[in-house]
Formats: sequence, C-alpha cells, structure tokens
Amino acid sequence: MAKISRRVGRALIGLGSTAAIMCSFMASPASAATVISSSLSINNTPAPGGVLFINNYDMHVSVWVPMTQTDAAGYMWNGASVTVDTWGQDTFANDFLAGPKIFNLSSSQLHVESDGIHVDAIIQASCSVLDEDGAPLDNDEIFVKAKFIDGDGATIKTSSNVVKNRNFGCY
Repeated sequence: MAKISRRVGRALIGLGSTAAIMCSFMASPASAATVISSSLSINNTPAPGGVLFINNYDMHVSVWVPMTQTDAAGYMWNGASVTVDTWGQDTFANDFLAGPKIFNLSSSQLHVESDGIHVDAIIQASCSVLDEDGAPLDNDEIFVKAKFIDGDGATIKTSSNVVKNRNFGCY
C-alpha cells in the first residue's frame, strides 16, 4: 500500500510540474498596442500617358502600429482594424473632410510585418474635398487622423503631419 501511495504521489508531482510548464507557454499574453504613428503626402493624380488631372489628388497615407509579428497577426485575426479620416486644419476648429477609410484583414493595403501592423495606402480625393476653407485663393492645410481599433473596441489614435498646398486655388 505504501508503495502505491508513493507512486501515486510521484505521478501527481510529475503531472503538476508538466501542467505548470504547459501553462507558462500558453499564458504569454499579447502585448497591448499602445503606440501608433501616421504620415501624409499629397500629389496630383497622374493620368495614363503622364498627364496630370488638375482636380484629382493622391493622398499617400502611411500608418504603423509597432508590435511583434505574432501579436499583430493575433490582433488582425481577432477583428482589429485601422481607420483613416481626412481633416482640414483651421485656427478655431478643424474641419472633417472625408472618411472613414477602413483597413482590416481583407484590405490589400494593410500588412502584418515583423515590426507590427502597417497601412500603406493611396486615397484619391478631389479638389472639392481638399478645399477645406471653401475659398479659392487661400492655402489649405490637410492632415489625417488614424485609429487602431482592436477586436474588443480598445482604440489608440494619432494625427499625421499637416500638408499645406503649394499654390493658391484648388489644393
């Protein structure tokens, strides 16, 4: 009987050790997304043959949410997304111009890479959208607000650099 008790005791100790080791591997939590950055540049939209469309623009938007590739893939598989809104900067109140443009796991412009989640997108906008002041002879200041929203709804936000048009008139 004593021999059986020792064997059962050893088996329980071995089983407990194995369970503790397994739990330590399985319990490594995902790092919470805490940082997001974005940038913006704006250029005339080139037409076939190299002619520029005067009233159409390509907004090149880059967003980066740094984290490990494993965490980034986990966030995306669990319903995370990145949204981008276009804004005009004004002295007293910024003007909402367009959006949201939503990037998720099915978006070709969103990529999970070794250093986190990246959005690299060209968003086309017309002159009337980018004319944030509504006056034909003033400068317009455009920026984007980007949000990373995880599958549970937790959100981190950032604003890009401000891009000021290079000439008067339509952006």
